[in-house]
Amino acid sequence: MAHAITSRIERLRKATKQVTKGNYDVHVPVRSNDEIDDLSRSFNQMTVSLRESEKEIRRQEERRRQFMADAAHEMRTPLTTINGILEGLQYDAIPEEDKQHSIELMRNDTQRLIRLVNDNLDYEKIRTNQISMERKVFDASAALHNLIDQLQKKAHEQNDQLKLTVPQALRVYADYDRFVQIMFNLIQNAIQFTSHGTIHISGRHLEKGSQFVVTDDGLGMTKDQVANIWDRFYKADPSRSTTKGESGLGLAIVHQLVQLHGGSIKVKSTLHEGTTFTVYFPDREYAPHLKAQNK
Repeated sequence: MAHAITSRIERLRKATKQVTKGNYDVHVPVRSNDEIDDLSRSFNQMTVSLRESEKEIRRQEERRRQFMADAAHEMRTPLTTINGILEGLQYDAIPEEDKQHSIELMRNDTQRLIRLVNDNLDYEKIRTNQISMERKVFDASAALHNLIDQLQKKAHEQNDQLKLTVPQALRVYADYDRFVQIMFNLIQNAIQFTSHGTIHISGRHLEKGSQFVVTDDGLGMTKDQVANIWDRFYKADPSRSTTKGESGLGLAIVHQLVQLHGGSIKVKSTLHEGTTFTVYFPDREYAPHLKAQNK
């Protein structure tokens, strides 16, 4: 009996030694229900947790590397353009009639860099909950009508139609500026990936909150693209979005802002058929408590 107990303890000792060396795949057999087997079960649960933690660390490291690569890529293109034009101006290699156009290109790329930096700073503040949220009840219908007016020109450039369907007064509990930011990004995204199509924006009040839907009949996405659209710098159509100077942070910011409101956002998409975003904001009595600055 003493030999059997000693053997089991020795197995645990050897397994523990493997864990200290970084091997989390060890498993101690459990055959009965005594104290040593309880200890073995706890040991096995610990190794499972360690394996999951190791996988998560690797995922986070890969995301960090990808972020650095994406950020460098996003900044390299406008910086290369600006540097090339400056060299052309310095050595008088740009004809006089083209100088104004070259300056405009530099201005656009400079604005793109500023937008990229600001979006990234906003994302970090939102992700770490360092932004001020002043939630209150307001009329979402009026806010959406204003947004449609602002985006009509952009939609016209794409030969798109914007159609808004909301009740005369639709009360929502949210931070007004952040609500506008969320809906602006979703509608602008729909316009960007729709040409000669229709974008439907609707809103309604449900039992415990307000729901807003943005539907387009544009490019659509594959399942893999849908699974990644909330990631920072991810672009479902990199070639097209790069030409329009988008930072790839809009939907990532939208996702974080909706979560800060205690709401939810869902997306359904079919390639070459279109995409639908559905956003939900809980009413005041169902919304999670944030901080004292919330109204």
